[in-house]
Formats: sequence, structure tokens, C-alpha cells
Amino acid sequence: MSLSISTKFELINGVFDFNQINSKKYGMMIASETCLELDELKEIYEGLLEDILALELKCLPCQDNNPKHRSIMYIPQIGYKLCLSRLKLDDSELENLKDIKFSFACEKDHQEAYFYCTSKTKELDIILGDIYHKML
Repeated sequence: MSLSISTKFELINGVFDFNQINSKKYGMMIASETCLELDELKEIYEGLLEDILALELKCLPCQDNNPKHRSIMYIPQIGYKLCLSRLKLDDSELENLKDIKFSFACEKDHQEAYFYCTSKTKELDIILGDIYHKML
């Protein structure tokens, strides 16, 4: 028995959540409640990143209130990094902040992004490991 195109689309639409790819930083499209293990991993991943980002931002001398300009990102083979768009900490600020070290800069979404390593991002490497790729 062959399924109609509309039935196939309904099945696909039930598994994939195409809105997630635009709202999440990791491009996940599997709908919630499709896979309980995946839902748990996403909850752990998102919760830890948000909590650690909030802690790290409290330590910075200048605040940018736009959430699109700051994040913690996982970069394969490099690890977790604090990413600040439009905000490069100068050498004197870095000297005063003993727990943050500049890693590299690159262009992200047509603007300069600055990546930093902290003790918390190193902890994420140990705690989460490669959970991002497990989710994918």
C-alpha cells in the first residue's frame, strides 16, 4: 500500500519542527517529544549554556543587552567558547579579568565576533564533551 503525498508530508511534519532551525543556535529540527533522549540532551545543553553565559556576563566590565551579541558556542575540535559580537575586550580589561583569555576573532553573521576561553568554558568541555554532535 502506497501512502499519498499529503500523508507522507503529515508524517514528516510530525517529526520535524522547521521553526526550531531558526530559533536555536544548533540547527536542530527534530520536534519535541519525538525522542525522549534527544529532548533530555537539548534541555541539559540549553540550560547549562544559558546558566554559564549569565555567570560569565556578570564578570565583564561592559554589558551589551542584545542576546544576539553574546553566546557560548561549541566549536568542533576546539571546544566551548564565550562569543561576543561587537565587543572586543582590550588588553587592560583582559589583564583585570584573570579568568578570561582571548582565543580568536572571526566574522559571524557579517560582523566581527570575538571568542574567549574561561574556566567555565573549559568545564563545559569536560562536563558536556561533544553533546552537541550527539544531539545532531
